[in-house]
Amino acid sequence: MRDHRLGRTERKRGSARNASNPETGGYRSVFDIRFLIASVVISILDAIVTMILYGKTAGQIPGPFMFAIVMGVFYCIWAIGIILYSMLDSRYGRIKTYEKKSRNPVVETLKFLVIIMLVSMTFEFIYELEPQRKAIRPTSYVFLMDDSGSMEGNDGDFLRYQAIRPIMENEEKGFPFAIYSFSNDLIEIAPMHPREEQVKDYMMPSGRDMSGTAMFTSIETIVEEIQKGNIDGGEHTRIILMSDGSPTDDGIFGKSVSGVLENCVDSGISISTVGLGNGVNKSLMEEIARTTGGVYVQVKDIDQLQSGMEEAAVKSSSRDLLSMRNFSRITALLVFERIVFMGILAFIIGASALFISEFHPERYTFYWAIGKSLAAGILIELLIQLFHATGLGNVLYFILAGVILAKAMERIRRRRNEEGTVQNVEDSHGSPATGEANNLKEAKKKNPDEVKRLDYSGRK
Repeated sequence: MRDHRLGRTERKRGSARNASNPETGGYRSVFDIRFLIASVVISILDAIVTMILYGKTAGQIPGPFMFAIVMGVFYCIWAIGIILYSMLDSRYGRIKTYEKKSRNPVVETLKFLVIIMLVSMTFEFIYELEPQRKAIRPTSYVFLMDDSGSMEGNDGDFLRYQAIRPIMENEEKGFPFAIYSFSNDLIEIAPMHPREEQVKDYMMPSGRDMSGTAMFTSIETIVEEIQKGNIDGGEHTRIILMSDGSPTDDGIFGKSVSGVLENCVDSGISISTVGLGNGVNKSLMEEIARTTGGVYVQVKDIDQLQSGMEEAAVKSSSRDLLSMRNFSRITALLVFERIVFMGILAFIIGASALFISEFHPERYTFYWAIGKSLAAGILIELLIQLFHATGLGNVLYFILAGVILAKAMERIRRRRNEEGTVQNVEDSHGSPATGEANNLKEAKKKNPDEVKRLDYSGRK
């Protein structure tokens, strides 16, 4: 009877091991589909929250601290979501382990949070180092002034035009600039000319249609004129965009924001934006500046307009691991750093789930996770730097980092099934392995030589 129980238990163990072994074909499923769907949903919501936080903190605090906060918040939301899902899903909620003392998931999550924030801070600090590299210096300015109807209330005295003169007086002799006005259409106020030839006052022409804010159409037109050579501002023209509202030519029937900005980047044109008042579309103005390598300056009232425009003209954007690089040389080192750094962070985020669950994966699972982590790093580099899709690149990276353990979690589910099967058999029939060990121990005390002989013959 005892041998029969032992054989049945061993068959159960072998069946469970074969089921979890991909080489035996016991399971056809590669991923835990339910976990994959849940992790995708959690990661999408997490990515949206993270990118909103990034938009509010980028440029406001030092880069290493900003990046550490962004990655920390992403990990916290992701970890909480995964833990809650695992608790609700009975397939994960009662994973048994062979450890004498199970790990506390909350404590382990906090440990990984500290690790991720420290690693993120270190990586961002290294990425921002500038050995023998300088930011692109504008070769000309194009002042693009919002003259829509709302500007009459915010700047009825046209002080925005008067602020141009002191800005150009600080530039070297021969530095060129041009002035354009936009509302429902685009009008040239002053063509590209050297700063010493500027006139005393630049004014908006009267009698024009001020009903709209054709911001993107105006930017697109200026870029096209630069590409045709009709506006000759050198290799790196900087557009200084000043507005107090939102464009009326974007959306389904308007211009593609990403298409217009991508055209600017391809042409070496940066856009620095100045938002006047409380009605300005801050997130859009920040996106325009960040995507093209400019800076965004918020001006609360007209008294700060001149200093705000001066800052927008001379200040260059800084780089971080989540934004486009705007440098005169795109070096292989920076490409390598972003791919490796972001890949390592994705792997740490994913591996934390394995560690907290006390699951010891097979070697191929680690290889799969490493490959997906590097793919996440390559994806964010290509989308941001090659295709200029900063927002899309960041969101897809966070989604891929969040679902990277979908395959490993399927292995955890199988292990739970294996342990549950073995435990149920042993609970029902007693522990045969333990019984055999106890009987052998008692026999050794009575006749050690006989036990040794039987042991050897049994092995044969």
